[in-house]
Amino acid sequence: MKQAISLLLIINLVCSNAFALVVNGPLKGASLESAAADPTGVTGRVYFNTGISKPKFYNGSAWSLFGDGDLKADGTVALSSDWNVGAHSITASSFVGALTGNADTATSATTATTAGNVSGTVAIANGGTGQTTAGAALNALLPTQTGNASKALVTDGTNTSWGTVSGGSGLDNAVTNPSAAVDTSGWTLYDVPGGDEASFLRNADSAATKINGIASFMFAPGGEGDYVETAALTLANEITGDCEASISIYGDASPYRISLRDASSELLGVTGISSIGAYHKYRLGNYLCGGAGVYKIRITAGAGAGIIYFGAVRWGSATNIGSVQTAGFIGSAYLARSTCAVSVTSTTLASMGTNAACPGPTVEFNPGPGVIQTTDVDAVKFTVNNLGPGYYKVRMGGDAIYSASTAIMSFGISDGATTSGSFTGGPNSASGRQAFITEGTFYYSSAGNKTFELFASSDGGSVTLDNNNNLNARVWFSIERFPTQSETVARMDLSALNWSGTSSLTGTTASATYADPGSISGAITQKTSTGLTCTAASSLVGITCTLPEVGVYEVCYAGRVVNTGSGANIYVKLTDGANNDITGEQGSSFYTATATHPIGACGHYSAASVGAATFKIRMSAPSGGTGAVYPTSFTVKAINKSFPMPLLVGGVTSNSSGMEYTNRAAITTACTTGSCAIASQSGSWLSSVTWNSTGNYTANIVAGMYSAAPTCFVFTDQLSATMLTTTTTAFNFTLYTTGPTLANGKFNIQCTGPR
Repeated sequence: MKQAISLLLIINLVCSNAFALVVNGPLKGASLESAAADPTGVTGRVYFNTGISKPKFYNGSAWSLFGDGDLKADGTVALSSDWNVGAHSITASSFVGALTGNADTATSATTATTAGNVSGTVAIANGGTGQTTAGAALNALLPTQTGNASKALVTDGTNTSWGTVSGGSGLDNAVTNPSAAVDTSGWTLYDVPGGDEASFLRNADSAATKINGIASFMFAPGGEGDYVETAALTLANEITGDCEASISIYGDASPYRISLRDASSELLGVTGISSIGAYHKYRLGNYLCGGAGVYKIRITAGAGAGIIYFGAVRWGSATNIGSVQTAGFIGSAYLARSTCAVSVTSTTLASMGTNAACPGPTVEFNPGPGVIQTTDVDAVKFTVNNLGPGYYKVRMGGDAIYSASTAIMSFGISDGATTSGSFTGGPNSASGRQAFITEGTFYYSSAGNKTFELFASSDGGSVTLDNNNNLNARVWFSIERFPTQSETVARMDLSALNWSGTSSLTGTTASATYADPGSISGAITQKTSTGLTCTAASSLVGITCTLPEVGVYEVCYAGRVVNTGSGANIYVKLTDGANNDITGEQGSSFYTATATHPIGACGHYSAASVGAATFKIRMSAPSGGTGAVYPTSFTVKAINKSFPMPLLVGGVTSNSSGMEYTNRAAITTACTTGSCAIASQSGSWLSSVTWNSTGNYTANIVAGMYSAAPTCFVFTDQLSATMLTTTTTAFNFTLYTTGPTLANGKFNIQCTGPR
């Protein structure tokens, strides 16, 4: 920039400090001194730099361009202070630092702007994404998508990555595209050659045939044998135990076969299913999760199969398997009446000692698990063998004599390690009697044999247990178990078709014979539904349900009736839409006008075909007055729907028509005399194993374990075994060498038989 400049300046020219020239007013036709490099700096000195063709001045510390320091020597703009360009724009290839100003003329780091102020794409390093579409922009910021299908975004607290997330509550699903939310990916169509062409599409057109209002799969087979199936299904490693396969279908699927398969065969399957007018969920059944096998769900068309819609396809943790805590009564016993008198004088709970007159326990009931022993130990003790882990509630009771008239006696129970429970009381006179019951709670983390002994104490005098033969007094004992972990049960409520709803319906009639009430008002509100849909019946006091399957349904209602007449009667009953009775007649007599009487009953309805079925309340008022009915609830439940029994973890199946019971036991040390030591067994199915003579043994089975003689096997390491006789309560066998010579040894036992 080299031109005539008219400036209003106060210029201090210092020339060897000899003089100073001050000019006030216009300075015309003057030229600045020129130099290719900065001369010696003197505050206020001005010159023209021929290297950059720009004037410069010395600010007291450095040479600067005119513009209050905004224009730098390298030609860049440094907005180190306010630099107002008015209504003009700034064009540059890049900016360093922040720009402020109005949104229509400036780009600001702190002021929102429009896309009209930005051209091109902004790199991630500069706060953008480097992309031009929303999907590409999102993927640019997320971890790489490659190789991470079906994974979720997780964080380690610092950075994000893709990871496998467990099902948590069990609602996991190995089917990555269960309802055609976007497309048909993850599924394969197989079209049998030679037939009409099959089609498999994403359906998002019809509201009635979409799952959850989004979409569904549409399968139109070309002929018998066409099928669609999922890609190989893989569950998260932590999903173990019982799994379940299920599907929801709309349309006539009766010619179809729905199956869970591995690489070579069908594992689970259902045929002949049908759903009319609404989606219905079908459970193929339960199968063990995990394993290295390849699992797929397949929908195969049979002869005459038409178009079906389906979705909500699932292979994951079973939802029809729940957990329940079960308590159990183990058994009870007593010490028969005798002259057994044991006593203690102690201010803290202590053993009452022994007495040779005390008998062994007599067992009343012992369903187990755990076996109450009858061994006579001359003390108030009860031993239970093979108690499993859990919490136990133990009770003892009897009659006691106290030597002092004003003191207090207490009772507790000890298992040798823990003393629990307390009963406190006292007689009104010396040598008086006091009935007592004491209860203790014990916890065991592993199985074992436990002995429970009665303890007593007093604050003065002695406490004597009176098991007197003449007074019909005896010491008694009972034990119950509360498990430490959940036990698996099948949830039948999740397997049957069922529906329930509340009602505000009402209707009236003055008919002397049964009639449908008139003046209908009110509504039905659904509360629960599994595979059934019910709504208020048109102009009736009742409901209309869409039944997806033939079979027997239990229908119930509850509510109240009112009659306007005094001394009148009202009769009600539940019928189907053709007036066939479902429940019997209920009658109410009204001694006071407008009195209210409750009603309610359940009955069975046999559905010979699928489709709509109506259940309604009919009423009569044969003795005058006008009756009004107010049902408050209706329920409908299929009661003969087939239930695919879960294959429980550890479960065993067989072709037996009844329950087969398999038990095992191990004798790990050679048994040479008397009673053999049972190292372990299934619960307590064996009461003992007895050595009869060299190589000859009898295993004694707890009574009631088998309803018929089981089939038993004996396994040994170096010996051979021969079964001799087997009954429901014992089996006899021998061990021998290759001689053959009878020989003692250690062995394992396994028996299977009807429960």
